[in-house]
Amino acid sequence: MMRLTEHLADLFRPFCKDRDNDLEWSSWLANFQEHCIMPAMKLHEKFLTSTHHFYCDVNPYMPTGGKPLQPSGEFLTNLHNLDCENILQHRKRFDASKMNPPPDMEDLLNNMTNIMTTIPGLYMRKVGQHDAIKEPMLVRKQQMLVAYGTPERRDKMSKVTSRTLLNQIYYAKSERREGGLESLVSGWRWPG
Repeated sequence: MMRLTEHLADLFRPFCKDRDNDLEWSSWLANFQEHCIMPAMKLHEKFLTSTHHFYCDVNPYMPTGGKPLQPSGEFLTNLHNLDCENILQHRKRFDASKMNPPPDMEDLLNNMTNIMTTIPGLYMRKVGQHDAIKEPMLVRKQQMLVAYGTPERRDKMSKVTSRTLLNQIYYAKSERREGGLESLVSGWRWPG
């Protein structure tokens, strides 16, 4: 537990107010141990001692191999099983069934963009008599960031924000295959 605490606290050390003060650092370690490591260890122990099988599942809902980032077909059909936050509305929860009128499939195809998964889905399989494993049950929905709005609004937002490191790596891989190092470097927007 102490090794995990020291490792995690050291990763977040830049956020410690007074990094060189031993008293501040020991308080920082105690806080990480109490609020991060101990609850995680207790949850892990419950998973290990449970008679049921728990597992996480991440489905990025993105097709592989295509150049533009487009959601896969199963993303829209499984939208009701996802906990989505709309970044165009300051991460407000997106629930298509509560919209008046609810958007149809064509509207979702034109106005919805899958950005990324933030929390994987947690599932459980009950183990019955004679080790019979039941169908999986959803414990916690997969949490995702989406952009739901008109194409103009999405384009406006994407021009305001700079590309993330993961976005640059994703496009660098396909650009490297197509045009060599020159297209790789020219495709990146360097900060500053």
